[in-house]
Amino acid sequence: MSSERGGGKMRKFWTLLKKDLWASAQDKMVLMMFFCPIVLAILFRAAIYGPWLILMAVTVLNMVLAPLCTCPLLIAAEKEQGTLPLLRRSKVRGGEFIAAKSAAAVLTGIIAAVIIYLIAGEDRALLGEYLLLNAVIMISLLPYGLFIAVFARDQNSLNVYPIPGVLVFYVLPVFSMFHPLFGELARWVPTGLYSVIFRQTAPAEYNTFLDIPFFWSAIVCAVWFAGGIVILWLAVKKRDYLVSLESYK
Repeated sequence: MSSERGGGKMRKFWTLLKKDLWASAQDKMVLMMFFCPIVLAILFRAAIYGPWLILMAVTVLNMVLAPLCTCPLLIAAEKEQGTLPLLRRSKVRGGEFIAAKSAAAVLTGIIAAVIIYLIAGEDRALLGEYLLLNAVIMISLLPYGLFIAVFARDQNSLNVYPIPGVLVFYVLPVFSMFHPLFGELARWVPTGLYSVIFRQTAPAEYNTFLDIPFFWSAIVCAVWFAGGIVILWLAVKKRDYLVSLESYK
């Protein structure tokens, strides 16, 4: 009985995920978040910047846009289209809804990361590690994208709400190349985990700019993820996530 119930949940999840991936391919705002880093990578490449700099400047942006912009955009689209009541009548629970939206955002972010990596022309041997770190950072920021989506009335409002987070998580590690203070502050945000790839790709003279131990960055990611879950739980006030989304329409 429990195995049948588990199988039913997985089928429901896959159905929702396929729907969200299809929606991602049709939504203009989501496509903009997807292609923006890719276009920047092409421009950097055309300007003959080194692969390490292209990855540093563009990958971190993609890591931040996927959880903080793409995920809430997918949720806001459901609000605009008025499909939340239909999902509830279809017995879709908040956890299943969250899992599908989160997976769709991370998957599109990972696809963009692969394209960026190939454009940069970095050593293919690092691709697996690079994608794993991308996934970890995106997942650690997902609760904040889900939190933003609770209060976003529509997709237009998401042109404003994620900006502070995007700036903080992007600027601190990337600008560490220009001033050591940014590197010190980057130790306290999930995107500081990118230092693992940075140290393996950047020229030796730059290695001191973002020198963050792996285990420390991993702990920071875990703390940010746990903190985001607590904030999200407080925001929905113990209610089902879909109920909370409807109450803030």
